[in-house]
Amino acid sequence: RCCNCDYITVYDGPSTGYLQLGKVCFNDTTHQVFHSSSRYLTVVFRSDYSGVSHGFKALFTSSLTADQGRVDCSSDNMVIVIQRSYLNSLGLSANDLYVDDHVCRPSISSTEVVFSFPLDSCGTIREMMNGYVSYTNNVRASQSQSGEITRQSQFLLRVGCRMEPDTMVQIFYKARENINANITGTGRFNASIAFYTSSSFYYKIYDSPYEVNLNQLLYVQVELNRHDYSLDLFLDTCVASPNPNDFKDRTYDLLRNG
Repeated sequence: RCCNCDYITVYDGPSTGYLQLGKVCFNDTTHQVFHSSSRYLTVVFRSDYSGVSHGFKALFTSSLTADQGRVDCSSDNMVIVIQRSYLNSLGLSANDLYVDDHVCRPSISSTEVVFSFPLDSCGTIREMMNGYVSYTNNVRASQSQSGEITRQSQFLLRVGCRMEPDTMVQIFYKARENINANITGTGRFNASIAFYTSSSFYYKIYDSPYEVNLNQLLYVQVELNRHDYSLDLFLDTCVASPNPNDFKDRTYDLLRNG
């Protein structure tokens, strides 16, 4: 019952000198998932002299190399690309592959097998994990024999997209007699931010830059462009700066940590 006495730390590399991905101790009962950026993970288990308990359990899986396959994720779609040379090395045909929803079929070229579908389709499962929104599916293979297709697959490839929950968007306005600026938006979840003319939020401002008078009220709406009604948008931090390229030296907090 002491997180400084008994714990596990996970590092993104071949030693503890690399980035620490997380720390797990007795009060964390959720299934933690850690992703490495290379072919190494270092797991350190530390225990002291007092108290005896069950220890820990970990499972690991490895990803395909870039020349075997990849998954491309956007805020709306998942694209799974598998090289046919990799399938050939396993004795599989491109036509043998299917995902959790068998209706979703891939496009097949001379070199690749490509599944492309929206994140909320083809049997994809969405779940929250370690603060990320995770979308997962499975690619399986069934070899056809004498015209009959069996679903007892010996090939299983788990595919998924981890979406960053912390989306950062920037918007700029120009008070009269200030410098020119433009409006940009970035974020894994494709959020947008826009000015409106009044608190009714009916008429959006499309002028860029949006010129206002000093001390004029600004009405801003932030929108998550991902059409998933089970996701809530939480505005954590909102910062103003007189310099559109510097949000560190001289800033004004409008919202901080909610």
